[in-house]
Amino acid sequence: MFFSFYISLSYYMSFSIVIPAWRGREQLKKNLPAVLKVGANEVIVGDDASPENDAEFVKQHFPRVKVYRNEKNLGFGSNVNRGFEQTKGEIIILLNQDVSPSSDIIKYLKQDFKDPLVFGVSLAEQKFGPTKGIFKNGYVGHQPVEPVPKHITPSFWVSGGSGAFRKAYWDELGGFDPIYDPGYWEDIDISYRAQKKGWKILWDPKAKVLHEREQSFSGEYFDQLYKRRIQERNHLLFNGKNIQDPVLKKQHIWALLNRTFNNPGYLRILLMALLKLPMLLKSREKLNLSPISDRGLLGL
Repeated sequence: MFFSFYISLSYYMSFSIVIPAWRGREQLKKNLPAVLKVGANEVIVGDDASPENDAEFVKQHFPRVKVYRNEKNLGFGSNVNRGFEQTKGEIIILLNQDVSPSSDIIKYLKQDFKDPLVFGVSLAEQKFGPTKGIFKNGYVGHQPVEPVPKHITPSFWVSGGSGAFRKAYWDELGGFDPIYDPGYWEDIDISYRAQKKGWKILWDPKAKVLHEREQSFSGEYFDQLYKRRIQERNHLLFNGKNIQDPVLKKQHIWALLNRTFNNPGYLRILLMALLKLPMLLKSREKLNLSPISDRGLLGL
C-alpha cells in the first residue's frame, strides 16, 4: 500500500494556467468558465493595462481566479513573463483570452510531460496541427505538417496562444524575449532555443482547445498594416538573433540585402529591426553553444 502511494506521488504534477489579457472582458466572460473546469491548481489572469480594467472585472465575476494588473502596457511577451513569475505549478498552460479549453487537457498533458526531456506541448486547435522548421530563401521559418496527424507528433514550436511549458526549463531559458514585444515570434524563439538544448516539443491531438484566432489582436484595436510590419520585423529579429551557423548566417545576410534592394518597402522593416539592435546584441550574447546546431534542428 505504501509503495503504491509512493508511486502515485511520483507521478503528481501541479498545473497553473496563465491568461494574458488586454481589452478581453467579453472573451474572458465567455471562456473563463471552461478554463476553471480544467482543474488546474491555479488560474492567473494578467491585465496588461487594459482601459476597461479587465482585472477588476475578473475579480468581481470570477473570485477563484488570481489577477494582477500592469501599470502600463508591457506587450504580450513581457506580460506573460510576469504571469509565469507568479505561478507555483510545475507545468504552466498558457492560453490567450480567446481560447476555450476542453476540460480533460490535463489528463493528456500529464502523460506528455512524463518524459523529462519534454519542454512544451502545443494544444490541438481546430484545423491546425504540428509544424516543422524550414530554411527557405535565407530565412528560418516554419510550415504545417500535412496531413494533420492523428497521434502525438514532434512540432517546431509551442503555441503561445494555446500551449503548455515545463516551468523549470522556461526559467532556465529566461522566458519570452521582450525584444519581440508587442507580440509575435516570441513563442517560436523560446521553442527554438529549447530544442537547441536537446529538449522536445510535442503536439497532442487529444489535448483540444477552441481558439478564435486573432481575436486578441483584432482589427478593432490594432492597425492591420502595423501588425504585419511587427510580424515581419520580429521574423527578421528572430533570424538575426538565433542563426549561429556561419554558412546559414551568410545566406541570411545576402537574402536580407536582396529582399531590401528588390522591395524598397522592406527597408522600413529593416529600420524597425535596427532600432532593436542593442537588445538584439544582448540577446545574442546570452546564447551559448548548444548540442543541437541550426542545421541539425532544421534537418539540413
